[in-house]
Amino acid sequence: MVLLSDVRPEPVGWLWPGRIALGKLTLLCGDPGLGHSFITLDLAARVSSGKCWPDLPLVPNPVGGVVLLSAEDDLADTIPPRLDAAGADTSRVVALQAVRRPQVGGGAREDYFDLTEDLPALEAAIRATADCRLVVIDPLTAYLGKTDSHKNAEVRAVLAKLFDLAARHKAAVLAVTHLNKAGGLPAIYRAMGSLAFVAAARAVWAVVRDDNDETGRRRLFVPVKNNLGADESGLAYALEFVGETARVAWETEPVVIRADDALGGGQASTAREDARRFVIDTLTAHDGDVASDELSKAAKAEGISERTFRRARKAVAEVYKEKGKGAQWRCRLKGGQPCAP
Repeated sequence: MVLLSDVRPEPVGWLWPGRIALGKLTLLCGDPGLGHSFITLDLAARVSSGKCWPDLPLVPNPVGGVVLLSAEDDLADTIPPRLDAAGADTSRVVALQAVRRPQVGGGAREDYFDLTEDLPALEAAIRATADCRLVVIDPLTAYLGKTDSHKNAEVRAVLAKLFDLAARHKAAVLAVTHLNKAGGLPAIYRAMGSLAFVAAARAVWAVVRDDNDETGRRRLFVPVKNNLGADESGLAYALEFVGETARVAWETEPVVIRADDALGGGQASTAREDARRFVIDTLTAHDGDVASDELSKAAKAEGISERTFRRARKAVAEVYKEKGKGAQWRCRLKGGQPCAP
């Protein structure tokens, strides 16, 4: 028992102010191929070099050490080039590759790191890394050993010890996980495995494609939950090539979009489907072709947001311009033929 009057209140310490807290677990979730590993290395580069955060260019960022656990990227030909491209000070970044386990009869063998058994090894790595401020675990499920990632009690048992380690050393733990295939659910239920991962993390960020970007390159970094920060905005980014590798190019302006909308879950999914049905029904009622401005006005009159309308129109219709002087923009169902101007 702890008498709360004896507890000294402390302000939250931040690695990335408002987004990633020191001494806490933060989840980064997304589908493969969207660049979440590039993001973890971008953050590692900023911590190790003291480079400012993308949305806080005038706020100093203290230099610190980083410990990496990466099960999916090669240590020789992938991670160092990406860190260099991001401007990291690699002398401050340590990769924990394996642990040595004693053998019966003497000697030891190298084995894969396991969070259920090897937290002392992780703690030793943190202590050996000067001013360690960030620990990256990518992906988290690769280091759970025999833990059933779909059982809340087992997941919580592992995470509780990881929380304690992070709190003792005031290091932010950023763990990567993938999204499940349960499309249509609210974003908080989309992280792979047990809901305990999301429930226990103090902040959860999702990386998703920007469906409104015609280039297909723009990605969104949006909050699923953020229990400690007041800012509910996200950021946009793209991957830019640097020689034979790439790095994250952040946009500095905030992105105000709910994770449910970005991932198409919950009420947002229903709204999108309703908007698509509206576009189809309206165009069908006009022989599959109508003036673009008129369709937009009709959608607005139905209470459909501009963003939702544009996404729905893009999904089921196409915009074209009539030929001739004074021609206007029109909209037709995909696969249809334009009316004569």
